[in-house]
This record gives sequence, C-alpha cells and structure tokens, in this order.
Amino acid sequence: MQIVEVHVIDTNLFSLEELENYKFINKNNLEEIENYKIEISKKEKIASAIFKNKYIGNYFLNDYGKPLNENIYFNISHSKGLVCFAKSETNIGIDIEKIRDVEKSLINNVTNLEEQKYIDSYEKFFEIWTNKEAIGKMIGNGISLNLKDIPSLPLNSAHEYNGYKFFNKTIWYKNHIITVCLKTENDFEIKIINEKI
Repeated sequence: MQIVEVHVIDTNLFSLEELENYKFINKNNLEEIENYKIEISKKEKIASAIFKNKYIGNYFLNDYGKPLNENIYFNISHSKGLVCFAKSETNIGIDIEKIRDVEKSLINNVTNLEEQKYIDSYEKFFEIWTNKEAIGKMIGNGISLNLKDIPSLPLNSAHEYNGYKFFNKTIWYKNHIITVCLKTENDFEIKIINEKI
C-alpha cells in the first residue's frame, strides 16, 4: 500500500525567533511575513516557507493561487498553529482543521442532505469539511467550487468529481482532523512525521 508522508510543524511549540532563525528560512521569507500582524499567522507562514524551501525549492502559483512545481505535486494546510505538508508523484490536496464549535448555518451552507444526516457532532462536520477542502485543493481551484456538490461520503474511499478520480483518507491528530486527497483510486496510508526545528 502506498504511504503518504504528512510532515507537521506545531508552531505553538516554538517562538517566532526560533522559527525565523531556522536554517531553511531566508531573507525573502522574512520580508513576506512582515505584513502579518498576528503572531500565529506569522509562525504558520514561516512553517509553510520551511516546507517549501526544504522539500520543493522553486515553485509558481496557478490562476487560483495554488503553489505548483514542475516535478512534484505538493500541498500545505494550517489550522490554529499546526502546519502540515504532503507531496506526491500525483496530484494531491491536504486540509487540516482544529475541531471547534461552528454555526449551524455554516454546516447547512457547505453540506448536502446526505452529509447533514451524517453530522451529529462538530468532529463529523470537520471530517466532511476537510474532505471537501482537500478535494478542492487537489483539483487546484477549490475556492471556485460549490462545496455542497463535492462528494465526501463514505469517508476513506474512492470518489469521482469534476472529471477527477481520487481517494480521500481522513485521520485525527492532536484535536485536529487531517484529510489527504490523492489522485488515485487505490487506498493509501498516512504517516505523520513531526518536523524537527
């Protein structure tokens, strides 16, 4: 079975100075974060730069703002200080969300009737949400898609949407839910790697 490594940096464990002084951060990265006012956002941006510099190198943005590389597929997501990164030889999307309270109106706006019947807790909502976000990020135009139309159930299975065939895998990690969407019809395993700083 294929293994997808998900690298994680918990920025809550490090000071801003520790992250800024990490060997994979450069002057351009630090200039990019100057406009961020909230410390957690700065730390997440630095962690994203660490992953790109360490594992990707050069990249460009598509029309929807998705970072791309000509030789490898990769994706990054963050939530409440946890930043995760995954790469693959085929198209990939990843989403992480901390489990928290959300308004019922949000649930109704992004889920279809089948999903609404499934959701009986915030945990189950974020299982659905991360699946939809990971699919949109794998496709590369996530913000332009109607979230209600994106299939999520059953979890941990193959789906087809918008001309793509893919497999979604969802795991729990530190009060967060992570979903990886891979352009394959085959099941795969997620292996968490805590990045050392």
